[in-house]
Amino acid sequence: SFRDESRAEGKVEGRSEGRAKTVRELLRLRGIAVSEAFPENVPGFAEAPEEVAAAATLACESEEDFRARIRGG
Repeated sequence: SFRDESRAEGKVEGRSEGRAKTVRELLRLRGIAVSEAFPENVPGFAEAPEEVAAAATLACESEEDFRARIRGG
């Protein structure tokens, strides 16, 4: 039903927002500067598997490097 679909979309959006906050914080702690819209402005970020996002966060050297790792993941 529409209600169930809306509820599911809300859960996905909430997880994506939480993941975005975690990624930004981890990169800040690593000394990697990112734009204000990051990582919501990264194509494929919301759909990327958790392990791909985590690996990109831990291995990247810059915002652009993160984007490339998400695209390649």
